[in-house]
Amino acid sequence: ELVDGSSVVKEISIPFSIFRWPKSFKSLEKVEKWIVDVERRIAKNTAYRLLSIKNQTTFELKSKLLKKGISSMVAEEIIEELKKLGYLEDHATAAHLIEKEIKKGYGPRYIEMKLRSLGLETALVRKRFTFEMQQEMIKKLKTTAAKLQRRGFDLDAIYAVLSKSRDDWDQLQNG
Repeated sequence: ELVDGSSVVKEISIPFSIFRWPKSFKSLEKVEKWIVDVERRIAKNTAYRLLSIKNQTTFELKSKLLKKGISSMVAEEIIEELKKLGYLEDHATAAHLIEKEIKKGYGPRYIEMKLRSLGLETALVRKRFTFEMQQEMIKKLKTTAAKLQRRGFDLDAIYAVLSKSRDDWDQLQNG
């Protein structure tokens, strides 16, 4: 509540904590400007702290700022500023995540699902994964079709490798 003498001038809802308040303001506009400045400062500090802990995607960072009570407008402003400074690079984050998951032995469908959950574009996955690459990975994993499907490989690639290896096995048995 903003009070002028004994009457309430305006009620302002502030969804984040402010620990130090000035003793007085000259006008209602000054109060509102001060609150927006404090919100920006809190948002920027929170964003830098989150980025220092772990590389964040735009989607992750925005949702965390909104959860802290930062307005959508201020969160967008901070995110744009961080993008200009090069601290938020979703494309590089997606590329890094794709490589990491490939090394773990996951297929394109699993990786696409993971990227979607982080709010990232999935088009890069299919550019990185060829049908032949999937087949090579499947051969190395040597496991059941169901397990390969749970790891995110395309069913066509699984059956192509498994049917080929079955044909090779049959030739060895009959030859």
